[in-house]
Amino acid sequence: MAKHYNPLWIIILLIILIPIILYLFNLNIYTFDEGFHQKEFSKYNVQGKLAGYDTKELNREVMEFFRGGKELPDFFNDREKSHLLDVKSLVNWAAKLLLVLVVLFIILLFILSFFMKASLKTMKYLAIVFIAGSALTIFLTLFFWQNLKSNFFGFFTSFHNALFEPGSWTFNPEFEKMVVLYPREFFQDIGVKIASNTLLMAIVLLIIGVILLLMFRKKK
Repeated sequence: MAKHYNPLWIIILLIILIPIILYLFNLNIYTFDEGFHQKEFSKYNVQGKLAGYDTKELNREVMEFFRGGKELPDFFNDREKSHLLDVKSLVNWAAKLLLVLVVLFIILLFILSFFMKASLKTMKYLAIVFIAGSALTIFLTLFFWQNLKSNFFGFFTSFHNALFEPGSWTFNPEFEKMVVLYPREFFQDIGVKIASNTLLMAIVLLIIGVILLLMFRKKK
């Protein structure tokens, strides 16, 4: 049975899953990285612009809200709370999708190994998956990085228009302080951090793929 089995569809799915999993993983990491958030607040003098408020505590309460904990503080008005509720739903959806895709990736690897009867071909196909998946991730990351650097605000606007109701995510910093606590540059830096960490992980995966391919050729 294994002799006639064509694993092409599994290989393609595994390759496509790699960049999605890596991006969702890093998105989840930096969404809740309060240490990184505090560095960003210092970089853009957020505490100075919000004198009288504890920005560290405000951010902590937002993170707890995203995790399903306490309600948002009265620092935010109803429109801001509504938008943060939308963001919370998106963050939770992304976390659940990450878990599902990781499980799917493992199942597909098991199926591939089963039909190949754990032969040397499994190592070959795994090498192909890692090399092609990491190459795809690197290509997408470089494209994403270019947009972050050259036209972030256009990218930011398009992203929000695609995910949220028009007008629900635009705020006046004169009386809606969420955009002071989280300026657009804050999100640009998070995007760069996600892209750079994803790129690093893809390079490591590429190296692993090359090593597996060399091992396969040596044992063949």
